[in-house]
Amino acid sequence: MTPVTPKEKYTILVVEDDVGLQYLIKSKLENENYEILTAVSGADAIEQIKKQDIFLMLLDYKLADITGKELLQKLNEENIEIPFIFMTGFGDERIAVEIMKLGAKEYLVKTGEFLNQIAVVVKRVVKEIENDGKLKRMQKELESLNNMKSHFLNMISQEIRSPLTGISGAIHLLRNQEFSSTIKGLLETLQNSVYRLDDFANKTILSTQLSSGKYDLNITEINAKELIQYCYLELTNEVLEKHIEIVENIDSELYLKGDRDLLYKAFLYLIENAVSNSNEGAKVEITFEKIEDITRVTIIDYGDVVIDDPEDFILNPFQFSGKDSMSNFGLSLFLINQIIEMHHGKISIKNVENAGMYVELIFSFNNLLSMSNE
Repeated sequence: MTPVTPKEKYTILVVEDDVGLQYLIKSKLENENYEILTAVSGADAIEQIKKQDIFLMLLDYKLADITGKELLQKLNEENIEIPFIFMTGFGDERIAVEIMKLGAKEYLVKTGEFLNQIAVVVKRVVKEIENDGKLKRMQKELESLNNMKSHFLNMISQEIRSPLTGISGAIHLLRNQEFSSTIKGLLETLQNSVYRLDDFANKTILSTQLSSGKYDLNITEINAKELIQYCYLELTNEVLEKHIEIVENIDSELYLKGDRDLLYKAFLYLIENAVSNSNEGAKVEITFEKIEDITRVTIIDYGDVVIDDPEDFILNPFQFSGKDSMSNFGLSLFLINQIIEMHHGKISIKNVENAGMYVELIFSFNNLLSMSNE
């Protein structure tokens, strides 16, 4: 269905077997600046629909050869979609309700006010169709822009990764040479920058894969305690360097169901951020609590990081908090949220007085279990 320019007219097909009433409807709508075509039978209507670009159809229930419902079924069988207004005789309201369930925009009962109502109803429905068309076009444009953004980020990330591998190898060779402490310090700084860029590239690539639906979930049963302990092992150096105490409350028999690799990344990034935010010698508390079919996970750190708008921080992958340790967390949190949503969970973040950042995850076992059948 193509939108018209101001100088053009919308084409409306009136399918009515009463020729006299058909003429009155045609005259009424032509006065409203519509292009009107007419048909007295289902076969006639189908023939005109295939030849013309019909914007709206006014459809009578009782036609010369078939019913209005049968005409709709024939159009559906041929994958032809046309917005329509259903017209019914007095006392056929039950049929009208049935037709409305088939997608009618509106229905009119042929009473004494029928001809006075028809122009008003058609005008309202035309406006509704115009708005629906605008919304669909906007959605397509947004989808196109989102695809372009994902492609761009993926391309940039891939381009970043290639030279980083060579730079990292060169730095490794140089660090084995005899240099002054100043040069060694610069090499250490350069290596850290390479790690951060590589981390950014990897997270961006994964995020674009998840956004595009190109990541196939591998659903397995996962022991929650073991999963978190693997995260500890990955973060051993960071934890020991800051003398962080990890306080966990996780039942050894508690299992999640989901993609192990993705859930590992989500919890690793959350715990890594909690350790990074924590003051030296502070603690990080991790709790898994099962309540009927719900699993509630909380991660609390004790640092001085404050996020002004936690909800916006979750949705904006390139949000920055002002503290250097948080400079890459915006992307991490955006990725975490993608992973949690793919597992039918929810994440919320808030700042806690006399503590630091409080992260809460809610999972439904029923939802997680259903994923294995998707």
